[in-house]
Amino acid sequence: MEPLAQWSPEGLTPHTLDAVTAIAIAAGTLYCFLGYRLLKTVIALTGFILAGGAAAFLAAWFSQGQWIVTSAALLLGGLSGAVALLFTFKVGVFLLGMLGAAAIAHAAQASGVVAAVPWIIIAAAVAGGLTALYIERPIITVATAATGAWIVVAGFAYFILGRALPELPNDSGASGKTRWMILAAWAGLASAGIITQFATPKTASAARKG
Repeated sequence: MEPLAQWSPEGLTPHTLDAVTAIAIAAGTLYCFLGYRLLKTVIALTGFILAGGAAAFLAAWFSQGQWIVTSAALLLGGLSGAVALLFTFKVGVFLLGMLGAAAIAHAAQASGVVAAVPWIIIAAAVAGGLTALYIERPIITVATAATGAWIVVAGFAYFILGRALPELPNDSGASGKTRWMILAAWAGLASAGIITQFATPKTASAARKG
């Protein structure tokens, strides 16, 4: 059993990365078009991804990337994160608001509308999370559509660009036509997701039932 190379994408096989990316695209589509309608499911999925990813990273680091340990940590950590967010619903709403605001701030930096500095994304993320607690439906709708659109576009860009996706705000490889195509695809998909979610209304109490 060979260890992963310091838990980096280079230590994974192309087939594994392709499978993970395909799953991410499917999850992003759910976020984008059914984010608020399946709010409980999306919150649980968010908890699984965040907690599972963190647990897998730590397990891979301490175990030198052993697959069994890393996979077990991903599963156990992910399930724990999903359950935790389901029992702390407002925390899940806050995290979704943060992710959506961060995605929008990232796009603004990539387009040159605002300076590409980390504190702007952090401030936007916190503001988005707090606002989502008070204006739940519109903020969560926009947040899930924006986040899901980024995931989907990034996933397809990974395949189209030859298993690589440049960092949009400051990577010269993403400048010019490629960068604007990615941003345009994200904006169009996010807009479609927002319109679709608002066209299929669901009350907050119903959304909590998943």
